[in-house]
Amino acid sequence: KADGRINHDLHERLCVALSKLLHISPDALPFAARYFENAPPVFQRLFFTSAESASIQYGPKRMKLRDLMGATLKFLQSDCVKFRDLWDWSVCVSHLRTSDV
Repeated sequence: KADGRINHDLHERLCVALSKLLHISPDALPFAARYFENAPPVFQRLFFTSAESASIQYGPKRMKLRDLMGATLKFLQSDCVKFRDLWDWSVCVSHLRTSDV
């Protein structure tokens, strides 16, 4: 965080990387649980208005929504009780109804 603001590009990259560690490192899940106590969900960009989204500086290769949702699934699979109650899932419902799964 810089000035109380989160770098969403780095946040998304960290989330995807951390999700890949869940099945190989016993420390990854406790770290993720602590991180997400004060960090937005993996899919935070789905909450942004178009004006908010336009103001965010992403790196040259922005994370794909599919990668973010795959990371979200890995977190749910690793500790469903923790993550289902931690995040607001309302923005994800429309993405579950798409054929691009």
